[in-house]
Amino acid sequence: MPILALPLEILFLVTENLDLPDLWALYNSCQGLQACSARLLFQSVEIRFDGVYPTLLNSRYFPPGPNRLPSMLTKWSSHVKKINFWGDEDAIQLEFLNILDALDNLRAFRHYQLPPRSSLLSRTFDAAGQAAIIGGAERGLHVPTNMDVPDDIQQFTHIAFVLH
Repeated sequence: MPILALPLEILFLVTENLDLPDLWALYNSCQGLQACSARLLFQSVEIRFDGVYPTLLNSRYFPPGPNRLPSMLTKWSSHVKKINFWGDEDAIQLEFLNILDALDNLRAFRHYQLPPRSSLLSRTFDAAGQAAIIGGAERGLHVPTNMDVPDDIQQFTHIAFVLH
């Protein structure tokens, strides 16, 4: 029996046990399996920007310059619930910030900047999507427990948008 002939519930049970490299392999295999793996690949998105190194999306590298990353996020926007951006403002491509409007199910957006900036700005959104500042400037190291941060980083900026 071909894998695409399996019921969606079974496919989802199988994909839930895959790690990121396996999910990317499944995503690249065919369009039918893209939809199945995209649900897990794009629900929590971590993107690392650096002007020198390739952009990193959930452990997958994309070459610098114009690429298909923004269109990929827009295509799977219904799955995106959380985004973590890592990198300096200058390295982040503007189109990534422009697609935030297309992410209807987005519940949290965090932007971490590496030194020398070190202030914290948090925003919360009401049901209508209106932002209100709930935090101010705060200096020092703030590392969420689920984020992998190099040991040599002393401080960085954390900008968080949390939707209720």
